[in-house]
Amino acid sequence: MAKMSKTSDIDKCTEWWKNHEVNSHYLGDGEPQVLKILDNFDDNGHWMSIMEYGCGAGRNLSLIQTRYGINTIAGYDFNPNMIKAAKNRIHVPLSTNREDIAEYGMFDLIFTLSVLDHVPDPDEHIQWMIKHAHNVAFIEPWVGQAQSIYPSHCNEPFSWSWNYDWILKDYNVIHKYHSPIITGELKDYYWTWIVKC
Repeated sequence: MAKMSKTSDIDKCTEWWKNHEVNSHYLGDGEPQVLKILDNFDDNGHWMSIMEYGCGAGRNLSLIQTRYGINTIAGYDFNPNMIKAAKNRIHVPLSTNREDIAEYGMFDLIFTLSVLDHVPDPDEHIQWMIKHAHNVAFIEPWVGQAQSIYPSHCNEPFSWSWNYDWILKDYNVIHKYHSPIITGELKDYYWTWIVKC
């Protein structure tokens, strides 16, 4: 299990990310790697419901809403500033409480994009997503070993590279591929793992 050892570190991390500012990175265009998942890995030929776990200011959800006719699109982020910015951009269910979003039922897909690298205990988040979806896609950085990646690979404290092959070993990983994203210091280190729940 991937965890930090001190509760105080977890609290500091949570507080830092909860108050992270909404900057131009979060207000830019959505990430094309998200569209690649939607275009290439749909079991039924049409996604009916999608949730972004860690939706930030809604840039990926806006991209999805513009391109696809999906019945339910929703987003969760524990940073209230991000949710406020997202609500100004896109009109879908958004909340700082993931249980509010869970009321919409099982999602065809829940995805993350650079979310688990910012939490000190990814296991609990993974378990929640797998419980509430038919498929989960994790688009996350992997630098070759489990470690803190601040300041060696990025300038944001409370950032980690987790060994997702090991963390997801007990789940049904149906696809894994290298998926560099368009922005950020770690853009070339991103991989996607898709789990069939």
